[in-house]
Amino acid sequence: MAYRVVPSEQARLLKEGDIIPIPQKDDSFVCSPVKKAAEDLFESVRKAYNPYLPSRLSVLFVLPYKEEQVQNWLYSHFSHTAFDYGLLTLKLTGELCWCDESLFTASFFPKPEPPEEKALNYWKSARNDYAEFTIPEGLFSGIATIISIEYRVHKGIY
Repeated sequence: MAYRVVPSEQARLLKEGDIIPIPQKDDSFVCSPVKKAAEDLFESVRKAYNPYLPSRLSVLFVLPYKEEQVQNWLYSHFSHTAFDYGLLTLKLTGELCWCDESLFTASFFPKPEPPEEKALNYWKSARNDYAEFTIPEGLFSGIATIISIEYRVHKGIY
């Protein structure tokens, strides 16, 4: 089991039992030139050093099935933004590895270590357990079936 956060407008188009499609080499989620550059760098490092790990460009990103991890993720991404969202509870059948997302977001800032080193550390962090991660993100490939949808409001910090 895992969670996935989606905008409430998207959640309203879904229902229990639906299967969430896994993106296939899709850059559409990359919204800024800085993030695109980071994704390209992380992909090249993955191919060079850990080609057996799933590509960030063709996975479904999921969160651990723990409420505190959902809250940590929301505040790391939307600390000052209020919005309505759907929290999808997913049954996962396939391959899942956990990485420390804080290493990815830190790559946007070149100091103190170079982004290439952060990318290498990100892929070295990949494992079946997320206990040591600040902000765990699951890279999933397989079949993700919606078990439930809960509508919520994230208030952000004002």
